[in-house]
Amino acid sequence: MPQKTHQRRRILSTPQETVEKLKELEANASALKKNLVLKMEELKKLTESKATALENEVKTLKQEIESSKTLLEVKNEKKTNQKSKPREPH
Repeated sequence: MPQKTHQRRRILSTPQETVEKLKELEANASALKKNLVLKMEELKKLTESKATALENEVKTLKQEIESSKTLLEVKNEKKTNQKSKPREPH
């Protein structure tokens, strides 16, 4: 029976021990919260950076499309002009 009494004492803590444990848990929770906020800010910066890079890539692709369209239009005009010109006899 003395062992059970010892276990009960171990489970039951003094108010001071409980307060200390709560302070420790609060400190840990505060540190975790701080780390989480820092990680969230880091991820926000990373996603903003990636979004900007993607926007720039889309802009570049749109410019390339416009350039390609212009080149195709010029080629088509040349073909049309060549077809509409009468052939000169040799």
